[in-house]
Amino acid sequence: MVSAEGHFGHSAQNQDLSGSTMLELDPSQLPAEIAALILTRGQAVPPLQWFLRPNQIAARTLAELSDGKLFQRLGLANEAMSHAVRSLLYLWNGLPAEAGVEARSAPAAETCFIGGIAERQAGNVEPAKEFFRQAGAHPVFQQLAPFVLQMLPAPRDAMLVRFTQIVRDSGAWEPFLFADIYEQARAGRMPDPTVQIACRLQCLEFEVFFRHCLETTLGERLVRKTESATARDYEARMQQVRQLAEKHRFTRQRSAQPGKKESAEESPGEGPQGEAIRIGCPKCMSTLELPAGARGRCARCNRCGVKFMVPVLQTAPGAPSVIPPENMVGIRCPKCEEMLVFPAAARGKKEKCSKCGAIFLIPPRKPSAAAGVK
Repeated sequence: MVSAEGHFGHSAQNQDLSGSTMLELDPSQLPAEIAALILTRGQAVPPLQWFLRPNQIAARTLAELSDGKLFQRLGLANEAMSHAVRSLLYLWNGLPAEAGVEARSAPAAETCFIGGIAERQAGNVEPAKEFFRQAGAHPVFQQLAPFVLQMLPAPRDAMLVRFTQIVRDSGAWEPFLFADIYEQARAGRMPDPTVQIACRLQCLEFEVFFRHCLETTLGERLVRKTESATARDYEARMQQVRQLAEKHRFTRQRSAQPGKKESAEESPGEGPQGEAIRIGCPKCMSTLELPAGARGRCARCNRCGVKFMVPVLQTAPGAPSVIPPENMVGIRCPKCEEMLVFPAAARGKKEKCSKCGAIFLIPPRKPSAAAGVK
């Protein structure tokens, strides 16, 4: 993310594109655990594909934290949106599989938005665009426009010039053209300065979207960096957050030493008991039955062996339960594990992987899997 005064106050030609990743949102005003999860990754601008540097410390922390501890609230204004916040924290820390599982319980527009970002980072341009079409005219698109125009007052690359012109004319973020820009940068077909700008734009998109989801979850407006009280108060609070982030690093690294049992992964049934829950495996789509105590922990599919996070809370009424939307189906290629998206009509039919060419059967819809977590 990018500092408002440290980034937007400079022209595109004079920007230091290797600095801090914080935008106008003040991390010292975020719930401490959330700020720590953002800073645990570090303050450098991440590469285009965040999953190239997965942060398993963040995965363990998110799996163990209850909503009360994560958000520092006894009650949330919007529990369904809390899943979008958790999903984005997974995504920011390079954990797209966990992000996808968590996003299933988020509101429909946010589910699609997150799916679009994840597919874009995986190099799947058309599935990413389909997700963004399903997301529709998300309110974040308009919120992003002024930041984009401040960040790119005089772009030189032809695609960036077109991108800023569309944003200026429409007054909204243009996710489809940005997906093309991103893919050109990811494929190495753009000069380094443009690639760095694409990295910044992606961080900008993430932060404004994250702020929207967190504010909706909490039911209150978050303080911006420019509204903070004093530099001394800011630094004191940030020191507390840094110490918490360091504590997470030390604790998780020590618990991951050989010979120590990982209770979250090895004992998904421990914890509060209740009626069994049923959930679809994010890789092979088979239906698993788990004890209620498995929520918020790692589980392993007994069919394909993949590990994934079991959503912390039940799906809120009316919220979508699967990624992608109802008219699409997402599945990983059984050979190369590329994430693919097909029309829902492809269920029960054989399809071909666009990456490795393997032919495999798309599982037919199962009522229990379609229902998600019950």
